[in-house]
Amino acid sequence: MICEQHGKEIIGACQWCGKTLCKFDIGKTMGKKMYCKKCSQNMGDYIQGKQIEQIKEENEAEQTRRQHTRMFRF
Repeated sequence: MICEQHGKEIIGACQWCGKTLCKFDIGKTMGKKMYCKKCSQNMGDYIQGKQIEQIKEENEAEQTRRQHTRMFRF
């Protein structure tokens, strides 16, 4: 198959959306997995969002731990 946009041979498909990819369509590769440019951007946003969520949860857990420490001091 040939990429309609670039006229190059299709070498795979995006692991998230399934779009066929030629070498110019690839936004990111992870091992043998390939992602289109749009999904690789979304993947970065998704990972960043998860990291922010994790930081918030860790901060809340630390605040709870500090409150309990203050409550049970003798």
